[in-house]
Amino acid sequence: MPLGAYLQWSLQLEFRQRLRIACHARYSGVATRLPLICRLYMNAVPPAGGNFRGSKTTQGLIYGTGVKYQLTPDSMLFGHVHTTFRPPTFANAVDPTSGTTQDLSAERALSSDVGIRSILVPGVSAELALFRTEFSNQIVQQGSQFVNAGKTLMEGIESTVSLDWGEIVRPLQGFVTRGSVTLLRPKSLFGATDGKDLPYAPRMTFYGLVGYYHPTGASIEADAMYVAQQFADGANTQTENALGTNGAIPSYTIWNLRLNYAPPKAKWAIFAGVRNLTDESFIAQRTTGSFIGIQPGEIRNFYGGVSWRF
Repeated sequence: MPLGAYLQWSLQLEFRQRLRIACHARYSGVATRLPLICRLYMNAVPPAGGNFRGSKTTQGLIYGTGVKYQLTPDSMLFGHVHTTFRPPTFANAVDPTSGTTQDLSAERALSSDVGIRSILVPGVSAELALFRTEFSNQIVQQGSQFVNAGKTLMEGIESTVSLDWGEIVRPLQGFVTRGSVTLLRPKSLFGATDGKDLPYAPRMTFYGLVGYYHPTGASIEADAMYVAQQFADGANTQTENALGTNGAIPSYTIWNLRLNYAPPKAKWAIFAGVRNLTDESFIAQRTTGSFIGIQPGEIRNFYGGVSWRF
């Protein structure tokens, strides 16, 4: 079974209440006994031979620095540089249909970002950031299996804008609009797939929300998510094959609607909503495992419930 331990050190410095610097370092180690996992979760006997290991220990050092600078009372510059270390999970490392291990190595990467966060005018706030992550051994999905893709690079830009309409036009008190977009270049830097897009990494995603929030605790929210075209394999195969296990995954847009009622001083709240309001048909995944073919996305469905805070 997975066992983990870590040691962590951190330091924060502040200069004249405008510049803040934070440093951290963390050493992690994870030990996994794969045969025991197979018996507990799959009722399967680990196969003999092959690359199956009885146990595996993964360890690594994570460190980084973050900087924030208060440019004006309403604007802040920020930046981060840090390493990442992520051992393969059970779902990544073991084939659920056979119990065989993929013998994956841990992901290691160097990540950085720089951006600005600002209140442009009362009621209008925005954030803009550039980011870059370079992996030395990224774990990516290929069909229904996970593989180490070698060196990869993910870089791009993301932006968020929020509008509180009541701050702009008083009669529109309670109306809120939010939008965020991410433009991504997910690129392989290894072998035959050098320069091609990584699987299941769309170059653009957009999320938008329009909501109304009443002082009594009643609210309504409508949101949409757009996901651009993506590929199911590292070779970026465009044409769909006969089984549907390979080929591009077309872009799609999903709309959702949610109603909430949470009285300000009450411990309870009720909610209801509709996912995939327009019943959009889209491909969630192309699989080659126990289920072969196209895995469809979530159809229109209704939900509701009650929550209670103790």
